[in-house]
Amino acid sequence: LAKHQITYPVVRDQLNITQERYQVIGTPTSVLIDSEGRVLELHQGMRKPSELEATFARLAAR
Repeated sequence: LAKHQITYPVVRDQLNITQERYQVIGTPTSVLIDSEGRVLELHQGMRKPSELEATFARLAAR
């Protein structure tokens, strides 16, 4: 993580709970969850910052 200057939190699922619950099959995987625990977006694979910003804008417009 330091090699790639990643400064945001990265969590590892040692017990595979997240993998089973959200059907995560690889990394990177991002899961956006609302305050009530609902999955708003699940994306597997890399994405550009502009794509992530567009996702946030779309979800905020709901």
